[in-house]
Amino acid sequence: MTARLLLALALLPTATATAEVYRWVDEQGTVHFSDEPPAAGAEPMPLKSPAVVSVPSPTQGAAQGSAARQGEDEAEGASAYKALEITAPSEGEIIFQTLPVVEVAFELSPALQVGADHRVAIVLDGEPVAETRNAGTTITDVLPGPHTVAAQVLDAEGRRLIGSPPVSFFVRRRSAIAGPNPPGVNPPAVSAPAFPRAP
Repeated sequence: MTARLLLALALLPTATATAEVYRWVDEQGTVHFSDEPPAAGAEPMPLKSPAVVSVPSPTQGAAQGSAARQGEDEAEGASAYKALEITAPSEGEIIFQTLPVVEVAFELSPALQVGADHRVAIVLDGEPVAETRNAGTTITDVLPGPHTVAAQVLDAEGRRLIGSPPVSFFVRRRSAIAGPNPPGVNPPAVSAPAFPRAP
């Protein structure tokens, strides 16, 4: 009886925690507890306020879990790949082309994790234009003029794991019949045919 009463008192809500509980011992030596003072000789017992535990809402829990997973993915990507670099075209290269295409190659260390559905995105002038799981690819519709190209490793959900520094290059269009000579190269001299003199 006493144990059950003590348990009930411990579980009382905050609203009743401020009420007084009295303790007294009867003539037979039995200890009693009550929220009403009986005869003289009862001693009031102070009650402790119950501890309040804050439980996050489902929305907060989901947001915290998503942020934790994102942090884990970024850490995993940082540890999975150490270096990514564009090897073609080279910095400052001038490309003479007859078709509006450019070959892009890169080096990734360690190798791409194809089994984890990772891929490499090629970014031309700040816009993604191609994806590949090989060590290079061909990008099309590259107009004459200055350009920059970079590469990024993406995971299965499209998150960026590592990126390469951008490389600047220049494209010049060459005619399919007879293109212009590279800078500094002059066309060969052509001599006029010699006509026979009149007798």
